Amino acid sequence: MRGTIMKTYHRPLGLVFGPDARRLVKNGEALPLAGHGAIAFTHVDVMTRGGGHAVQLIAAVADRAALARLSGQRQPFGPLSLDQSRIMGVVNVTPDSFSDGGQLSSADSAVAHGHKLAAEGADILDVGGESTRPGSDTVAGTEELRRVLPVVEALSRNHVVSIDTRKSTVMAAALAAGAVIINDVSALRHDPASAALVAKSDVPVILMHALGEPKTMQLAPKYDDVLLDVYDGLEQRVDAAVAAGIVRQRIAIDPGIGFGKTF
Repeated sequence: MRGTIMKTYHRPLGLVFGPDARRLVKNGEALPLAGHGAIAFTHVDVMTRGGGHAVQLIAAVADRAALARLSGQRQPFGPLSLDQSRIMGVVNVTPDSFSDGGQLSSADSAVAHGHKLAAEGADILDVGGESTRPGSDTVAGTEELRRVLPVVEALSRNHVVSIDTRKSTVMAAALAAGAVIINDVSALRHDPASAALVAKSDVPVILMHALGEPKTMQLAPKYDDVLLDVYDGLEQRVDAAVAAGIVRQRIAIDPGIGFGKTF
């Protein structure tokens, strides 16, 4: 970390899965990852800014509080428990989507696609009406609402729906239409009113890391240490959300792969 303050980071390593995870946890040789019953970790990478890395067995890690944070059971995220992995299906109702090439630009096709994703195992359907791919332009709120509201209303009758938007007006309208999760790629920075809206609505929110705006984020992304810089950036956004009145347990984070990142 810059300056004289030394900051320590802990990263779980030695991931094991399924019966092996449960056996090692029972034997005291691993800890469950975030309380997950089928994923565990045996080692921790203890990092400091400028101080390198020291990989240690969990038994040797001095910071018991850090281990508790890594292994502790997470609270439910909206209507979904987090004792197992959850899958989000992307439903982009845009003509210039990064993921589907505009194939879901009509409400009917988007609704049909959402039902298909749910049938294939998606726990959350993430509906978005503004492309945030690299180089994309901002979409007017009225147009974004026209695209997403019929889809949110239709899918939320039978499925858990999140609204992917950076605008508080779209957040509010989508929640009224049945969405139960907010997914903001700007981590509540784009719209000054969004944090208060989320806090007042008392709904779960996903905060994503990105550099700048979608139009320019891929022009020249630069980091001192991408792993630690992204961590610090997300930590700052979580702290800002909590300061705005959003309950910590209702916040999820997204590292933003492809959003101001090089290969």
